[in-house]
Amino acid sequence: SLGAGLAITVMGRRYELQQLHFHRPSEERFDGRPFDMDVHLVHKDLDGHIAVVSVLLEHGSAHPLIQTLWNNLPLEKNTSFAPNVAINPAELLPADRSYFTYMGSLTTPPCSEDVLWIVMKQPVTLSDEQIAVFTRFYRNNARPIQNSGAASGHTRESAIRSSSEKSERTYDATSGCAGRPMPNRSRQKSAVPSVAFV
Repeated sequence: SLGAGLAITVMGRRYELQQLHFHRPSEERFDGRPFDMDVHLVHKDLDGHIAVVSVLLEHGSAHPLIQTLWNNLPLEKNTSFAPNVAINPAELLPADRSYFTYMGSLTTPPCSEDVLWIVMKQPVTLSDEQIAVFTRFYRNNARPIQNSGAASGHTRESAIRSSSEKSERTYDATSGCAGRPMPNRSRQKSAVPSVAFV
C-alpha cells in the first residue's frame, strides 16, 4: 500500500505518486555507464501530466525497503497479491537530491509523450542477493539502449539539463517506445525545473 499524499512539486505543480516499478538492467546510463537496476516512481498531476522520478540502483549494501518489497512478492509471475504492508517510497530516494531532467515519453505502453523525467544523480545500493531475487522473475525487462542514429528512432541519446549545473551533459536514455519516436523537445533550451520531494 502506497498510501495517500505522496507527491512531488515541480515549479509549483503537484504530482501525486501513482505507482512504482523496477527495471533490470537500468533504462538510463550516465556517460554510457549502465547500472544493475532502476526504479521508476510514476507521478501524475490533476490535469493528467506525467512526471517520472528515476532512481538508479547498483550493487552494494542491502536496501531495507527493497527487502520489504521482495519479502512480499507473489511466488509466481503474473499473479496478484496484496500484502498488508505499508511502505514509504521516499526511502528509495538517495541522500543527494540533485537530478537531471529531460522531456521524453513512457518506455512502456501506452508510451505517453510529454513526460517529464527526473533522474537522480546519486545511485542507491541494493545487495547482490536482492538483484538475484528480481532476476529470477525478470531477467531483462528494460528497453534496450540504442545509438542516437537508430533506425527505429524509439530510443536515442538526449542532451539534458542538470539541476545543480547550468551546462548540458550527454546522457543515454531510453526515451520512447517502439514505433513512437520521442519528440525533439529534450534538446530545447529551457529553465531547469525546481523539484520538491514531499
